[in-house]
Amino acid sequence: MSETESIRSEADGLELHPKRGRSLSGVAVAVLVCLLGFGFQGSRGVWEPDEGFYSNVAVGMFDHGDGLTPRLNGEPFLDKPPLVYWGAAAGIFVFGRNEWGLRAANALW
Repeated sequence: MSETESIRSEADGLELHPKRGRSLSGVAVAVLVCLLGFGFQGSRGVWEPDEGFYSNVAVGMFDHGDGLTPRLNGEPFLDKPPLVYWGAAAGIFVFGRNEWGLRAANALW
């Protein structure tokens, strides 16, 4: 057996898995995105006027226990689609009534 044949036979035993490298880089990108998305969620207060206004709608839903109807100051608030309010109310339920809870759903999508 020549020297090049022995090197080739050793190299055949060391198969590189390109799919494994891709999946590891995908996991690394997902971890980086989560760190950037969630890392600064509670580092600042609620920005007025928009974030405060919409967070009050989610808090109203949470306080009244009505998960279907967005509420502002106890009255139904049907001016916008409720998906963002549902996400913020779910964040309040999971993480508590704070900036982190209000922004958790926005960080996910």
